[in-house]
Order: sequence, then C-alpha cells, then structure tokens
Amino acid sequence: MNRLLQDVCYALRQLRKSPGFTVVGILTLAVGIAANSIIFSVIEAVLLRRLPYKDPERLARFRDFEDPADAGFLLKDLRFLRSQSRVFQDIAFFYRDSGFSKVTLIAAGEPDSVQGAYVSSNFFPVMGIAPALGRGFTAEEELRRERVVVLSHGLWMERFGGSAAVLGHSLEIDGEKFQIIGVMPAAFQFPAPDQRFWAPMTTNRYWNDPALTNVSSSESPLHPTHARYFYARWQAVGRLLPGRGLGQAQTETSTLFARLAQTDPDINRGRGIRVEQLANRLRGETRRALLVLFCAVLFVLLIACGNLANLTLARGVLREQEIAVRAALGAGRSRLMLQFLTESILICLFAAATGLTLASQGLRLVVAAAPAEILRIGEAKLDLGVVVFTMGICIAVAIFFGLASGWKVLGQEPSRWLKTGPNIGSRFRLRTRSILVATEFALALVLLAGAGLLVRSFFALRAVDPGFIPEKVLTIKISPEMESPAATRTFYDVVLKRVRSLSGVEAAGQVDALFELGAQSELGLRAIEGRAPER
Repeated sequence: MNRLLQDVCYALRQLRKSPGFTVVGILTLAVGIAANSIIFSVIEAVLLRRLPYKDPERLARFRDFEDPADAGFLLKDLRFLRSQSRVFQDIAFFYRDSGFSKVTLIAAGEPDSVQGAYVSSNFFPVMGIAPALGRGFTAEEELRRERVVVLSHGLWMERFGGSAAVLGHSLEIDGEKFQIIGVMPAAFQFPAPDQRFWAPMTTNRYWNDPALTNVSSSESPLHPTHARYFYARWQAVGRLLPGRGLGQAQTETSTLFARLAQTDPDINRGRGIRVEQLANRLRGETRRALLVLFCAVLFVLLIACGNLANLTLARGVLREQEIAVRAALGAGRSRLMLQFLTESILICLFAAATGLTLASQGLRLVVAAAPAEILRIGEAKLDLGVVVFTMGICIAVAIFFGLASGWKVLGQEPSRWLKTGPNIGSRFRLRTRSILVATEFALALVLLAGAGLLVRSFFALRAVDPGFIPEKVLTIKISPEMESPAATRTFYDVVLKRVRSLSGVEAAGQVDALFELGAQSELGLRAIEGRAPER
C-alpha cells in the first residue's frame, strides 16, 4: 500500500507538471465516455432491461402475416384461437386505434384528448402484472358492461396528485361516468407508452352501437363480423404454457387459421397470422436505430482513444531520459511499468468522472427530445450497470495506454538511453503514430459521411413540394360528440364561421381527414364539395 501511495503521488505530480497534456487527455476521453454512457443508458433501458411482467419471455403478440399496417383481427377469430389453443395458457384481447380509441377525458381538471385501451377481463393476468393500487376488473363486470376504469400511473399523478383516495372516484370518458378501481405501476406501458387508462372492452363507445353505420347491431364496428380494415382493430397477446416455444405457437395458430378459412370463409379475414415474442414486437425498429447510434458513439470513443494515444507517445519522448535514469538507479521494469499504469488509470478515472457528469446532463436532454413512441425511454438513467460499463471502458483504456506508453522505453537497456538520449525519430514510434493517425482519419471519415447523408436527407425532405403553401397555415383537430349527424354538421359550420371571423385569418376550410394515408384513402381520392372526386 505504501508503494501504491508513492506511485499515485508521483503520478499526480507528473500530471500537474504537464497541465496541457492532462487537461486535453481528460477532456478528449471524457467526451467519448459521456457519449457512450448516454447511449448505453438508453440501450439498457429500452433493449436490455426485462419487461416488468411475470415471465416476459412467455408473452407473445399476434400480427397479420402480410398486412404491414397491422390492421388487426376479427374478434370472433381471436376467440376461436383462444378456445382451441393447446400451446397458450391464455389469450387476452384489446382494442386500440389512434382514431377510435382517442377519447375526451375529464378528470379533476380541464378536458383532454387521451389514448385509452379497451381490454378483456383477463388482460392484466395474462400480462402478469397487477395494479399497484386497487384492482383490475372482472369477467362479470365486462359482461355487464360496467363502467370501471384502471388508470395509468402518469394520469394518476397528473390529475390526482398520486392520492390513494382516488379509488372510488369518478371521471368522465366521452361523456360517460367511469368509476376508478385501480392504478397501474409506472413501468406498465402497454400497448403503447402514451396509454392513459384501461377499461372493459364492452364499455367502448362503439360496442354494439348501430347508429354509426346505420345497420343492424350485428354490423356494429366492434362486432366480430364487421370489416376489420375500417373499424375492427382487435389485437391479442398470449401467454405460452411452460415449456412451449414460439415455433409451436406459430404452427398451431397457422393450422387454426387455415381451418377457419375452410369452415368460416370471411372476406374481412387476413391471409395468415404471425406470432412474435412481445419484447421483440414492442422494440421493433428501435433496436436497429439504437445499435447504429451506439456504433457511431463507439467510433467517437475510438477516435478519442487514438488522440490520447498520440498524446501519450509524444509525451513519452520527453520522459525517456527520466525513465532511463530511474532504471539505472535500480528501478525494475515491473516497477516502472506499474508507474505508467498508475498514471494512465488516474487520467482515465478523471475522464470517467468528467464523462459521467456530462452524461448525467446529456441524458436528460436525450430523454426529453426522444420520441414518445420509444418504449421505456423515460426509464433511462445512469444506474449501476452504466457505471460498471463506463469503468470497464476506463480500465481497458488505462491498461492499453499504460502498457503502450512504457513498452518501447522499457524494451531497451538503461545504459543505452543514458548514452544516446531519446530517439525521437525511431521507426517504431513513427510507424505507430502513422497507424494511429490513419485509424483516426478512417473512423472520422465514416462518421462524417454518415452525418453528411443525414444532413442531405434532411434538406431533401425539406425541399419536397407538398402541393400547397404551408407557411402561415394552422391546423386544428377536433372530435365532437353529437347526438346526430345533423348536429355535428351544424357544429362544424358554426366553428368554421367563427374561425373565419377571427382577426388575422385570411381563409379557413374543413376536411374530414387531414393528409392521412390509411385504409380509407388507399385509392388516393379526395372529394371536394361541388366537384367529382379527384386523385
């Protein structure tokens, strides 16, 4: 311990004697460490951390085999799958669509348009997670269409201040009173990160409602026989039996759907069904984007290491005489090598402390700027795993540079260094520095090319002509709930008249779907009042 303390004190004196080298080396390495720590924190939260469910590896999600829009399935088909399956322990259903599940919610404050999910009574047991407060709803409540609701943790905190007295209170969803019976944990964000509540599937405003389509109740949008591409966006998640795999599940579901095609032909049914692990399905394209980004910041770290290596080699020239004197006075090679390692470790530790400080601030900016669709991005933090990852990088870098710094100096006899002095132009040193410079240039060129392509793509997208003049154009999306189509039309006319009368408004119009490319506009047609539909 006494020898180690001597090495540390001597290393600190050497670093203090070379403030330029010390500051530049620490800051150079700190930038690379900070970038890698930030991205690794995000990867750990989004890709590596287990889903907060019981046995998440046994959860599977279903999707249409050929439909990229993932329109969903007919409810009768999913019920048939649940009743006939021998691979799944249970299968739960849920209904969520950006158009029809977006509801107006009034809870302890102003109305808000939020995302809700209408789920089967076995939804929470299948997911393997229970409400953090209160309970879920039962099969009897679903059958009786009782208006009960389970809140997300975010909605509970925002509207009710996290009070446990929220149970039994009521909130208004699309003009209907719902009783609050539970609150989910903060980590539960399914089927999407913006989920605000879960209610029984039978309490959806379109359940068996013939008014929407002006047909019999059997043709209601959420009825099992209705066209799935327009309204029936039923999804399912299943829990596999212990010992069963995705391959078995895929084989069984494909066989059952093939049987359905023969016994119950339906033009609204898809051509097949695909079974995917829930974790992979949720992460989707996020995995690829994060891995690409991690490779980019890893290049930044390698460039920083190359810069530090060049600085170390240049500094080593000035220390050859000193090392030779110490060796001539009796210092062994292992003792001198330990001194080099001590200095490298100190530089890396200072760089790690600086890098983690930068990362803590940068991570907040990354989380705030990241799209809300990225699953669990808000949980990214500099936890123990990130610190261990950072320290692992530092130790590896310290060992490499510590050995590299002393290898050439300690490879010669002390008497030779005392006679000839430092060999600044040695072939070994020149070759090593040339390799480092070439490597740095190659890595920087890759990053520069990628950044250039991103900037070019950005300006290319900005230059696309949308077919109209977007400057000074404002859009407002409203979803009124009226008693009849005539009342809805009157409402829109009044709103449009008032908007046109506002000071500074030059013109105003209304459209049913603003620049949406979905199943209802596959033909590219747009009807204008008084004219025939045009593409």
